[in-house]
Amino acid sequence: MKCSLNIEPSLALGGTTEEEWPERLETAAAEVLAEFSGGPAPANNEESCGEVGATVGLAGSAWGTLSVSCSPAVARRLACRMLGLPRPSEEQISFALGEIACRVARRIRARYIRPAEECLLSPPSIVTANEGEDEWWGNRESHLGAVGFEGFPVWVRFSLEL
Repeated sequence: MKCSLNIEPSLALGGTTEEEWPERLETAAAEVLAEFSGGPAPANNEESCGEVGATVGLAGSAWGTLSVSCSPAVARRLACRMLGLPRPSEEQISFALGEIACRVARRIRARYIRPAEECLLSPPSIVTANEGEDEWWGNRESHLGAVGFEGFPVWVRFSLEL
């Protein structure tokens, strides 16, 4: 994992430094996923960054992207838990991934980006690996980490520029 974000301490709550962002990102993502799994779960060491996911854009006082991705099977499990459905449709799975990305982005914005009210979030974009991994993850410097959901990895990538 690496974090190469250009963040001014004055824009972060409590002077969050570049070195603290990886932990902050993983904590926010783990908290959101724990809402649906009943508690935190470690991620396994799978190398893949996921085949399906959602990206939310940030614009205003800070801009960048926050993405979550996972395997199709994990995405289905997330949607089942989040929506309380035994067999969610593809549209419902996409909705669930988008909502998770939005929740993580809102949590990070509320805790660490100042002034938070001047940082807007886009609606989520749903992406699959067959649409092109370069477009999915982008080329900017970013932090990539995995958090667990029922023992399976959900990958989170955060790129922020001022």
